[in-house]
This record gives sequence, structure tokens and C-alpha cells, in this order.
Amino acid sequence: MTKIIYILSVLGILGIAYAGLSAPIPSNLQLKTTQERILENKEMDDMRCDENFINCVKVGRKVKYSYASEIEVKEKALGDVLSDSDLVKHGISLNQKTVKESQRLYNGHIFDLGEKKIGVFYAGTVFAKEKLTGKWYLIKWATTTPEAWKKQTTAYIPQAFAADFYPDPDPETATVDGFVRYYLGDCLNWANLRLADGNEAADDGPGVNAVLWQNTGCESPQFSVLGRSIFLFNTGPTIPAGSTIDSATLSIWGISKQDDGGNLPTINVFSSNPASNTALAAGDFDTIGTTQFATSITYANWIVDDSAYNIFTLNTAGKNAIATGSGVTKFALREATYDAGGATPAWAATTKFNAHTVEVDDTAICGSATCSDPKLTVSWTAPGGGAAGYQDSDIISDF
Repeated sequence: MTKIIYILSVLGILGIAYAGLSAPIPSNLQLKTTQERILENKEMDDMRCDENFINCVKVGRKVKYSYASEIEVKEKALGDVLSDSDLVKHGISLNQKTVKESQRLYNGHIFDLGEKKIGVFYAGTVFAKEKLTGKWYLIKWATTTPEAWKKQTTAYIPQAFAADFYPDPDPETATVDGFVRYYLGDCLNWANLRLADGNEAADDGPGVNAVLWQNTGCESPQFSVLGRSIFLFNTGPTIPAGSTIDSATLSIWGISKQDDGGNLPTINVFSSNPASNTALAAGDFDTIGTTQFATSITYANWIVDDSAYNIFTLNTAGKNAIATGSGVTKFALREATYDAGGATPAWAATTKFNAHTVEVDDTAICGSATCSDPKLTVSWTAPGGGAAGYQDSDIISDF
């Protein structure tokens, strides 16, 4: 009896040992890359269809995922991405086919041809940028089974990432920036001016009245001009749904300022909700909120000497307004003490904060094509469990 018990005990131990060993994952189900290069994943039905895609049968479930491949996408010339016939079709001289891209986007290329800029875009996110080296890599897609996915990604740890976002230059494809205002309408007292309907908007100029009010043609205490500015950023496709926004800053390059009445105005970031993401209209004037998204910058501290950005560090409300997973982040600049706050300013000719938009050619100002553009910098932590984002790496999807 003792011997039998011993044999049973040994078998039991062996059974436990074998139960703890996983069967090898077939090569066709193994991840095509290291886990830290995986961008996003989604579990879905695995459908098998005939060649005409008419008769389809569900055979199970699968996980589809995208990843940054090892294929580096080096700097492109215009002729690399557009054929001669396409160049001619769009009125571009073949002599310009050697012009190198001035900006790489996560979904395309920008070429600066001097008198105009050309954008060549692809459907979806096609490039990922290695932040450490600045190299761009082609994004690929693959599938595996849910079981194989879980075995290979169980130890996934949420990681932190960062990216800079800019509004689109004109003509806009996803996001816009510019100003909206009530301009030289009826003379109104301050309370009515703040609530007035806008009658003017612009989104294709090199600068904005980020904050403006004037009393042109009016008697005290009435005013005839009030301006605000709007800045949109396409964050949703880059920052995965479910991410935690750890920190964010909005950087605005000042041009000039004026405070005729000694009101000591302040400027802050607020929400906006324009009717279109790619064009501003006068009616967008009253879509700007009153909840402050940062600490206000005072008139004295507004930088206008082309030396540095004016930087707003977003608070919790501001971070919560950043779009993730999809959609556009919509911010505005507005005078905080009098316009958003409701206090009545001293009657004066002009009060303003002026700033650059994305339309500015920045090279002569600060040395590169985008160095004074409105910029939203976001740091976030992507969710774990194989969700979008890279792990233990500086590779990110980026503009």
C-alpha cells in the first residue's frame, strides 16, 4: 500500500508540472513584433467568406492589431509620392518633383513649394515615429487568436508617451485655428457685448487677435469690438481611448500686446465648439466657454519679443477636454478677468493680446517651419493589457 501511495504521489506531481506548461504557440499565431511596438488591438469575429464576399461564415474570434514595423520610411521627395501625371493634374511643375517634404505627419507628407503647400495624405494612421531617433516606420496589421494574444501580452504594463499636435495649415484637412469676433457693430455696454452674436471670423491669416476689445466710434462706457481665438488639435487618432492624460500644455507665440486703459487684462484657455473642425464662422463666437483650463497669463508676462512661447499648463478641466480614441480637441483663448469673468473694464481705445497662427512661415522667426505655430503638447499613459501605445520604448505615433 505504501508503494502505491508513493506512485500516486509522483503521478500527481507530474500532473501538476505538465499542467503548468503551455503548448508552443504556432508560428502563424505568434506576434509579428515585440510587444512594445504594438499600437492598438481589437478583438472581433473571425469571418471566412467566398471569393465574392457573398457567403460568410463565423469560424471563431480573432484579435487584429497594428504595430510599428522595422521598415523605415525615409524622407520623401514630391516625386516619390505623386506621379508625373498627378503633378501635372494639380498644376505643379515637374521641376518641383525633387522638393523634399517639409513636414511628416502620422498620415501623410507636407511639401512647401514656396507659393503654396501641398499635402499628400493616406487613409488612417500609416506612420509611427521613433522619438529617440526621429525615424519614421511603416505601420502594419496582423491577426492572431484571443488565446494566443493573451499568452503573449499578459505581462503588458501601461507606459507613458508624449506628442506635439498642431492645427492644420490652410487648406485645413482636420483642424483649424483663427479668430472670431464682434466687430464694429452697434455700440454696446460691456455686459451686452460679452453676450453678443459674432459677426466676423478668419482662419487663413498669419496672426490672430487672441484677445481684443475696442471702443472705436463709441461713447463711454460702450464698446464696438470684442475678439476671441480658437485652436483645434487632432489628438483623437493618436491618443488611445482609455488613456490617462498625465500633463498637457498649450503653447502660443505672442506677437504684440496693448493695454490703453491700464486694465491689466489676463488671458486663459477655454473650451470651444465651432460648427466645423476645418473652418471658422462668425457664429462660433458664442461657443467659447467660461471655465478656465489653466492659470491665466497676465498682461505683464505675455511674451511678444520672439524669444519664447507663452505656455499654459492645463489643469484637470483642461486635460479632461483632450479628445482620446477619436475626435478633435477644441480650445480657445479668451480674456479671463473681464470677458470670461464678467468684470467691467475701464473704457479705453484698445486692449489686445496678438498671437501667431499655423499659417506663419516661422523659419525667419525662430529657425524652423513650425517653431512658432500653436502647439498642444500632451503626455499620457496608455492602458495596459495590449492596448494601443508602445511599451518600454520611445516609439510613438506622432506628428
